[in-house]
Amino acid sequence: MLPFTRFRLLHWSLVIVFLVAYLTGDDGELLHVWTGYALIALLVVRLLVSLSGAAGFSPLIPRRATLRARNATTASRVLVLALVLGIIGTSVSGVLMIDNARAIGLAAAQAVPAAHASDGDDADGDERDAGLIASGSLEELHEFLANATLALAGLHVVLLFGWRRPLALTTLFGPGRRRTASRPAASPSTPSAES
Repeated sequence: MLPFTRFRLLHWSLVIVFLVAYLTGDDGELLHVWTGYALIALLVVRLLVSLSGAAGFSPLIPRRATLRARNATTASRVLVLALVLGIIGTSVSGVLMIDNARAIGLAAAQAVPAAHASDGDDADGDERDAGLIASGSLEELHEFLANATLALAGLHVVLLFGWRRPLALTTLFGPGRRRTASRPAASPSTPSAES
């Protein structure tokens, strides 16, 4: 698989899983939890690939020389780092606010302890699905980080389409034939050289 194709696959997997997790946040408790776990797994893969220096993946932490440049590349690198930190913060706060053993279905072997002990009942006495046992402040932090990460993702899209449109189009649709100023599109009244 080509390096750019691997990058696009991982990038769009992160986008789709984040959006599913975001959109199921209020009502799709178990789906939300599992997409959160999938997001953590994809993020770990992204971090490992970045640290390994694999072709097609830029380092997540910008170098000092890049930071001094103050251009679109610098803004892009800082924004990607902020997105990754936002996803990490959202994921960590999400993991801390649930009973992971109950959510995964492993009552005896709890990989990450829950932040609070609970009998599983919420304030109304109803059993909570997926082992959710969030305290109010942790849940608010989780929501804030998710909303901030979504805003950063929107800024990422605006930056790409504003300053790096060819890269954005290539990321969306893959490499292909592009029209340039030196090679205008053939109009219906003008015969093309290919006909």
